[in-house]
Amino acid sequence: MRLIEQVTGETFRFDPGVGRITGSASAEAAARAPAIRSSGFPTPLHRRRIESLKMGQTLFLDGDPGDDVFQIVSGTIRFVSVQLDGRRMIAGFAVGGEAFSISHRGHYLYTAEAASDCQLRRMTRRELAADGTRGFIVDRLEREAWALQGEMLLLLHKDSDESIGHFILRMAERLAPGMAEGTRFRLDLSRADIADYLGLTVETVCRGIRRLRTQGILLTEGPHLFAIRNLAALRRWAGDAESGI
Repeated sequence: MRLIEQVTGETFRFDPGVGRITGSASAEAAARAPAIRSSGFPTPLHRRRIESLKMGQTLFLDGDPGDDVFQIVSGTIRFVSVQLDGRRMIAGFAVGGEAFSISHRGHYLYTAEAASDCQLRRMTRRELAADGTRGFIVDRLEREAWALQGEMLLLLHKDSDESIGHFILRMAERLAPGMAEGTRFRLDLSRADIADYLGLTVETVCRGIRRLRTQGILLTEGPHLFAIRNLAALRRWAGDAESGI
């Protein structure tokens, strides 16, 4: 186990074996927290050959012809749009276990880049259509554009602190299904990635995460390891308390 931070005089540690934090005041919460598990997809994608991408490599470019379907085995993919003035905007992310295509009428809508070292599988739309177990994945693909749009609209109505809290909540739900107080997760994104997704500066993102730590809501070790110290407070911070997100 590794020491991650001291909050109000109490020592907390990441326990890699159970995917939780442990400590004098968190033992009960840690006991309730589930281990991180994969949300892997059923056939047909699990039968495909695994491809690898190094951090920073491009899977496809905005406007490229193609509509292949991908499933991430490990790592994180970001969907990027670069404006004429050179500014980078991030439309969303896909993490381990999730499937995506981000295409319309045979062309990709965004550039897909590896935010970390990734392993993934791919399948053509034709192969997917011929497979009898395609329904689960097709349903996800049909909703992916609406999911991205809905999340962007929601973030437009939040201030910077709410946006940062909401983002951490959403990513925790995706990376650590069944999350509870004490659940930890690894977020393979830079502060610049988070800032470009939320439309904030890197400095604002860093200050927001620091405030979550000082309030005893979030624990961190380095830039990528997070643990939820107070889930109810995080939901309130994000403005998501009423919806129970």
